[in-house]
Amino acid sequence: MREARDYLTRPNRDLAMVCALAGVDTGALPDHMGRKLADRTGLSWFTIRERHKKGCPVDEVLRPDDLRGARMKVDAA
Repeated sequence: MREARDYLTRPNRDLAMVCALAGVDTGALPDHMGRKLADRTGLSWFTIRERHKKGCPVDEVLRPDDLRGARMKVDAA
């Protein structure tokens, strides 16, 4: 699962080729997938994007805390 998320959220040569063949904007796909992950995890897209930019592994990017040890309030919807 982690490899699939990395593949779809981190620009790479293979992803660029697949997107080109499918007629999809390579730059837009990681952004779109990040927003989908934000919806599913309850984290803000900004939090996911910033963690991703810092090079955090996917499990840390999607962890519902602030990476300083303090748990964030997660509403059960």
